[in-house]
Amino acid sequence: MKGRKKIILLVGCMFIFTVSGFSIAGAQLPKIRVIMMSGSECDGMQKVAEAYIKETGNPVVGEGLGRGEYHAIVPVHLFSASPGFDIAWIQNTWLAEYAEAGVLEPLDEFVQASEGYNIEDIFGVGRYKGKTYAIPTDVSTFFLFYRKDLIEEPPQTWKELLEVAKKFSKSQNPQSPTKYGITGDYITGEVLPQTWWNIMWSMRGEVIDKSGEVVVNKNGALEAGRYFEKLARMELVPPNLTQVGWDDHINHFVNGDAAMIVPGWNAAYTALPAAGGFGKYMKATLIPGVKQEDGSIFRTPYAHSWNFVIPAASRHKKAAWEFLKFVTSKQGMIIYAKTGLGNPPRESVLMSPEMAEMRPDFLLMGRTLRDAGWFPPVTYFGKIFDALDVALAEIVNLMKSPKDALDRAARLILEAKKTAEY
Repeated sequence: MKGRKKIILLVGCMFIFTVSGFSIAGAQLPKIRVIMMSGSECDGMQKVAEAYIKETGNPVVGEGLGRGEYHAIVPVHLFSASPGFDIAWIQNTWLAEYAEAGVLEPLDEFVQASEGYNIEDIFGVGRYKGKTYAIPTDVSTFFLFYRKDLIEEPPQTWKELLEVAKKFSKSQNPQSPTKYGITGDYITGEVLPQTWWNIMWSMRGEVIDKSGEVVVNKNGALEAGRYFEKLARMELVPPNLTQVGWDDHINHFVNGDAAMIVPGWNAAYTALPAAGGFGKYMKATLIPGVKQEDGSIFRTPYAHSWNFVIPAASRHKKAAWEFLKFVTSKQGMIIYAKTGLGNPPRESVLMSPEMAEMRPDFLLMGRTLRDAGWFPPVTYFGKIFDALDVALAEIVNLMKSPKDALDRAARLILEAKKTAEY
């Protein structure tokens, strides 16, 4: 216990509140315990919790755990049906596994009984087999970042992106002021499939189609694989792209080695100018898409979220919902947004004129999330990710053709699907 407290003190936020000094009408709700991963989101949530305590007088104990400790403790508590905490913070891609195991409390009855609570205003609500289990508190997605001193009009389509990238890649244009037209966070084991899904979905590709067939090696998905290969073969991206992570691609941009980050995590909106150098020339816009017959651009940016869930084993579900409801209300998300530490997924907050000056990235995020794709909740998401991680690395490193690499990924995904279903 002593060692654990030390970890929390060093790396996490820990918010413990009492209700002394408040006049509470009626019975006070029982104290609830909230578990999060430490970081800026946890720090921002502390401010929301303070406002909740002040307004309601209901006690909350919040604890931020270091990344390793969080991943070790939370799954064990959930799957063992331990009543150790009343609200947990999970990624949307974990939802299906937990919901299928029956360790999460459905939230639909709470939502329906909460007058004035507009859940349809929230992007990416976590639903599984027709039931609501998770409500997002923070969201991440992708933008296109470009050097406004070099590029007057950013590319709108993936086809246009290739042309702009060729102009600013020395492999295609020896007079280019930058080495590479494109860089980005494409590192294997972490984000490579997520980066690719921005391209695949906009090309009408899917991993699994609506009929349940694995189609990641066909049609739009195969086209997106060939697009990835083209980026590497034409040397429009760094040669070690699958080892380029967050710090690397930020440095590529601010040091003047790359003209664009595509697709780039929305967090780079503040990180690039703060890093100095050519970051001062950063401008952001919607990721590219595919031009349709009517002239419109079909874009489907990838998005994922962190969500609050109520464990089925919680002994204080009503009290937990009251806190969850406040946190994810418009009022709660405005408080969270004003801390400058997170990205609330309520459309009315992101598109609010009130927030535009403080967080100019919110309008772009709101526009992006209106078209965003969220990976369908399946219990074998991890195996899908791993299969595609290998396949895409083989494509970008020119080790296998897109067809061969995606054929193998399709077989592995089909095996995982069959195992999960039976």
